[in-house]
Amino acid sequence: MDESALFLLASLNMVRKKGTVCLIIPTSVFGAASARPIREHIDGVMPMKGLWVGGRDVFTAAKVDVLAPILSAERKTSVDIYFQKSEMPPTEVKRENNGSWGAILANALGVPTIDAAIEKDLQSEATITADFRDAYYWLSERVEEEGFQTDRKKIGKLATVGLVDPLTFNHGKKEVRFAKTKYSQPVVVTENNPPNNFSGWLQRRRVPKILVATQTKVIECVVDAVGDLIPSTPLIIIQPTNPNKIWHLAAALSSPVGAAWAASEAAGTGLGANTVRLRASQLNFFPLPARTSEWDRAADLAHSIQTEGGSGKAFRDFGLVINSAYGIEDDDLLEWWINRLP
Repeated sequence: MDESALFLLASLNMVRKKGTVCLIIPTSVFGAASARPIREHIDGVMPMKGLWVGGRDVFTAAKVDVLAPILSAERKTSVDIYFQKSEMPPTEVKRENNGSWGAILANALGVPTIDAAIEKDLQSEATITADFRDAYYWLSERVEEEGFQTDRKKIGKLATVGLVDPLTFNHGKKEVRFAKTKYSQPVVVTENNPPNNFSGWLQRRRVPKILVATQTKVIECVVDAVGDLIPSTPLIIIQPTNPNKIWHLAAALSSPVGAAWAASEAAGTGLGANTVRLRASQLNFFPLPARTSEWDRAADLAHSIQTEGGSGKAFRDFGLVINSAYGIEDDDLLEWWINRLP
């Protein structure tokens, strides 16, 4: 847990009953899953009435996004927002309860509020996991350049967060650094009798799956329909219960609704205020639409973008269709999402 959250909690005991607390903290405290119990406690005793958004340039010695919640026993239904940047006027957003401070920050930063038609969450259709560092160390000794002469057996392409863009896998298109070495087309190789732990891990990973990158502005994922992509941390691995629905799940994850949900769920957890670092545990509760012809069509469009390449028009058409599957006809959400695509 970030120590800043603990300092914020301790500050509640340093003021009188009708006092006010204002403490500059890293933006990540607002969306970090580990800090949620503290945020929930604060909401119950001294909820937020204001928020100062400082940004990244407040402290010259520490390049980190900061903000300062203003806490008071006063029960308001809204939060007054103040920005360090003079060109951004003060504003007011709805106050969220139950520790959902990320939604407050997201609203302050202009993330569209969504009212989507939700039927279930992702954990009902898939298993969502992330690997420990052990997997990285296993792979670090078993990655080579494609075509390199070796007596070890090639088992698949290496997948890293740097190679994943929205419905795009950049293997062979983008140089990547892994284990302090640069590769153009990294592949994973293995000896004839690999260690049991590594062998078991490989067996679990060489299956149809969706790989989700972290530190992004939208949810960036790719589909591995045949199981030949070998993921490296910190990629999140989503294994659908029904492999025939893999493109449906990828379409939902890649949607404008998904981007807005992620921005509200984990606002500020990335390296910048506009990037998010989702955890596997958070994706368990990712919202899915009802099964409709629009979702079927969006799945087909997602498949087409990944296999044939996606132009700006292709992504716009996809966004319109998957929004319709969620029951949303909102041009503002679509434009916001398009502007965040890499």
